Amino acid sequence: MSRTRLSRRDFVLSSVATGVAGIVSPHAKPTAAASASDSHEQWLTFELSGDREQGYGVEILFQRQKVARHKGGGEFSAVFQSADRSLEDRVENWRASSWTGNPSHVYLQGKCKLPNLNTTVSIKVEYEAVAAKVGRKTNPLPASR
Repeated sequence: MSRTRLSRRDFVLSSVATGVAGIVSPHAKPTAAASASDSHEQWLTFELSGDREQGYGVEILFQRQKVARHKGGGEFSAVFQSADRSLEDRVENWRASSWTGNPSHVYLQGKCKLPNLNTTVSIKVEYEAVAAKVGRKTNPLPASR
């Protein structure tokens, strides 16, 4: 197996797409209402929180009970820096301005203005139920304008 060295910057960029896995205990058992024929979407679902004025976020549910959400109610917090790290903008608890999807697959979208860097980034966040007890949250790299 070959080993590849990553710079800190490459590691951070590759880590932007993160996974939400193992949220539910591996020992969790289905309820009497759930049968072997039930699909994973019925076990793990996503519920929208917020509104158009305050922005949208997602809460993760397992068998209709809330088990997780981002601290502070937003989708993520981040630090954006110029290439030479002389300028920086911090984003705390970013929330989306629009969404599409269903209980097993949610897309959040929005823009975030970075005044110090004099740019706006377009942000997309995707939640997807990939197995009975596993969900995936991805944040594709933002595109600046």
